[in-house]
Amino acid sequence: MEKTRVDIAIVTEGTWGMSKEEMNEQFAGHIERWATPDESGKDGYANYEVTTKIVKTTKEATDYLDGICCGVTKKLVFLSRSMIPTAQGIKTQRPRWDVIVFTGLILEGEIKVVQKNWLDVNSVKQILLYD
Repeated sequence: MEKTRVDIAIVTEGTWGMSKEEMNEQFAGHIERWATPDESGKDGYANYEVTTKIVKTTKEATDYLDGICCGVTKKLVFLSRSMIPTAQGIKTQRPRWDVIVFTGLILEGEIKVVQKNWLDVNSVKQILLYD
């Protein structure tokens, strides 16, 4: 069976509040490890071939993903809410890419859309009780 290829660029630029770029670099390493399917296939993602690249800037990420041929799922990951405007601009320019922003805080004044099967008790409390 042919594997689904996913290429992921993780951008470490951008900070918000007390976060620092060093924290983003550390978290990017976690994301890179977590995105790699278990070789045994026990995690249910044996049909995926995942390539990740951690970069400092958005330009490096877009150059990397733009350089990859078609037939690949391209994902661009940001690690700071300060990068939301940039993420929105890239999504407009490249609508076929998945653009993801991980943030330490829930955005105030925005509609929150959460996939139900990702929830656990701590997530529900954070979403419902956070001011």
